[in-house]
Parts: sequence; structure tokens; C-alpha cells
Amino acid sequence: MTFTTEARPPADADLAAPDAEAPRAVRSPAVWLAAATSAYAGVIHLVVAPEHLRHWWGFGLFMLAVGLGQLGLAWWIVRRPAAVAATVGIVGSVAVVAVYLVAHTRGLDIGPAVDGHGGGHDAETAGPAAIAATIGELVTIGALVTLLSLTLRRRVVNGLGALGLGAWVVWLLGGLG
Repeated sequence: MTFTTEARPPADADLAAPDAEAPRAVRSPAVWLAAATSAYAGVIHLVVAPEHLRHWWGFGLFMLAVGLGQLGLAWWIVRRPAAVAATVGIVGSVAVVAVYLVAHTRGLDIGPAVDGHGGGHDAETAGPAAIAATIGELVTIGALVTLLSLTLRRRVVNGLGALGLGAWVVWLLGGLG
């Protein structure tokens, strides 16, 4: 009686999609979706950066950094899709969505106040550009999650669920507005 062992990738193996050496034509549709929606959100952030620069240089610089980061992620994920690229993209996109939620519910505690003095400013009104960029970021997160190995995907989905639950608790307790 002989037993054969099946080769098994490590738990934190690269993406379930084709490896980085494969031609781009065979990339998973999720790779292209993640890249497209990240680039979409990045362009929106670059378009609104001048408006934010006029309000305060810190907000404008943040929008420029986010926009360039999202365009860089789009390039990175198409060029070399790997678990590290997907994970960095997920963490970055979740952070941007978190800033969006705070900025549009309770306001940020940095930058000039509406009256020109320090102390932060009130919650922003969510305009079409902010909503469109956030939708792009959420789709990017979803597409990137599907690219992870099964083990890593489970951990990330559980973590995202815990973050979502935590945000609801904070909101219910009045911490978000």
C-alpha cells in the first residue's frame, strides 16, 4: 500500500490568480477589476485635490497621496499580483474608507475650522465625487479579497467583519456623529 502526498502551497501563498510570470492576458478578471476600480478612485482623488488644497494644504496633500497611491496600486496589482499587493491594497483602501466615514459623519479633528481658527472642522457633505470614490474603494477591497489564498481570505474577511461591527458599535454609541 502506497500513499502519495499532494503538493500543497503554504498558507500564505500568493494569489489564487495566475502567478506574476504569466502573461497579462490570462490574469484573473478580479485582478483587472481591482486595478480598474483602484485607478478610478485614484483619478477622482486627484481631480478633487485642488479643491481640498484651497481649503487646507493638509487635506490637499492627503488627496494627492491617496490618488497617487491608488494609481500605484492599480499598476502594482496588474504588474505583479501577489498576496502582499492585495493585502497592502486592502489595508490602504480600508483606511481611506475609514477616513471618509469619519470626515463625513463627525468631522476631522485636524486642519482649520470653518471660522479660520484651529481645532478641526465639521463633517463634510458627501458629494457625488466622494460617494463615487468610496464605491470604487469598496469594490477594490472586494476584488482584492477574492485574490487571496483561501486561508488568508478567511482571516481578512473575519477582520473586515470585525471592523464593520466595531464601526456600527461606535456609531450606535454616538462616536460617529
